[in-house]
Amino acid sequence: MPAQQVKSFHGNIVATLKDPDREAQIRSGQSYNVPLRIYEKPDGEFVLLPGEMQNRSYYTDTKNFRLLTPEEESRWLEDTYPRVLAEQKAKAAIVSNIREIAGLVPQARVPDRLSEKSIDQLMLMFVKMEREYGKLVQVFSDDVESALQAAGRSLDEFRAAFAEAADRDMTEAATTGRKGVR
Repeated sequence: MPAQQVKSFHGNIVATLKDPDREAQIRSGQSYNVPLRIYEKPDGEFVLLPGEMQNRSYYTDTKNFRLLTPEEESRWLEDTYPRVLAEQKAKAAIVSNIREIAGLVPQARVPDRLSEKSIDQLMLMFVKMEREYGKLVQVFSDDVESALQAAGRSLDEFRAAFAEAADRDMTEAATTGRKGVR
């Protein structure tokens, strides 16, 4: 075959075999250089996972995760993620302070699985400890207050909520004849 026919034949084969996904993979580099992507899990949690095609199809098809668009990713990283991170740090500070107080005060009862509780539940527990054990707990209040401020919350709001709950319990106890506060 003359060289011209070979080139023509080869060009026709290449033209018919062109795969757009393969072309994209060649242009974007190897699969081990694919950046991580943000996925939304069915329960609403956002996770950072591998973005290559095999993993992407596994997460979206098998696990029912939703891949965020680049616009959604940038909005998540700029707006939502800093707030989520601040809340997680506040929750971690509260949990560690509650555990530290429980270590110092033998009669303090702390439930298991503190990490599964909401910030509101943890803060009410902290405020209750603050009322029960007084000055000892106030040492930890500054750490908790700064963590809450970073998350846009306030220790005083939880103190007020706890006071309201205690007042309701006292009123209920008076009307039903029960003694003491829970």
